[in-house]
Amino acid sequence: MSKLARLQGKAIEVEIAGEKLNIKPLKVKDMDLIMKAANESTRGDAINKLIRKTLKESVPDATEEEIDGVAVEHFEKLMTAIAKVNNLPMDDLGKLKKQKLKDV
Repeated sequence: MSKLARLQGKAIEVEIAGEKLNIKPLKVKDMDLIMKAANESTRGDAINKLIRKTLKESVPDATEEEIDGVAVEHFEKLMTAIAKVNNLPMDDLGKLKKQKLKDV
């Protein structure tokens, strides 16, 4: 393994509606989604993709139908967890800001 192996992010565990999920950090290949989430004109699609990607990585055997059925009420907690694991402060869904994240 190279020195870069030590730069791999670590997942955090978050409980949503009684289910524990390991939220994994995004990678360099996901940088376009992060930038699109910060852009008002592309935010909606980017957040949708971020949530889908995160849920699929957290629950690999989840079907697309199950992911589609996740209630909107859980999105804020999911986005907060995504921001926290990636050290990306957010004041609301998709708007980056420079202040400490609230606890998940």
